[in-house]
Amino acid sequence: MVLRGMSSQPPTKEELETRLGTALAEVDGLREQLGGAQVEIGLLRAKLDALVRRIFGKKSEQLNDAQLQLLLQEQTAPGPALGKESGLLAFDTKSLRFLEY
Repeated sequence: MVLRGMSSQPPTKEELETRLGTALAEVDGLREQLGGAQVEIGLLRAKLDALVRRIFGKKSEQLNDAQLQLLLQEQTAPGPALGKESGLLAFDTKSLRFLEY
């Protein structure tokens, strides 16, 4: 049985050296590609981490002054807060008596 690219004769020293040189050059090329891919993966991971921190980080969970003011207003003066008089919570239940049977 003859293997692809192989003759029935054993390879000569020169053929082996040529194959070895080609294989070593290919290995070097693959190592360069691997190094470049590892650098790119590191950069992409850093970008992804920064994006995740921006979207889900501590900063996105903070309250602003208006939210705190509304909370304090509800505690100090029970009843409708500023802005509720024109919202859904501002209707008068007495005006709905026409719905009673």
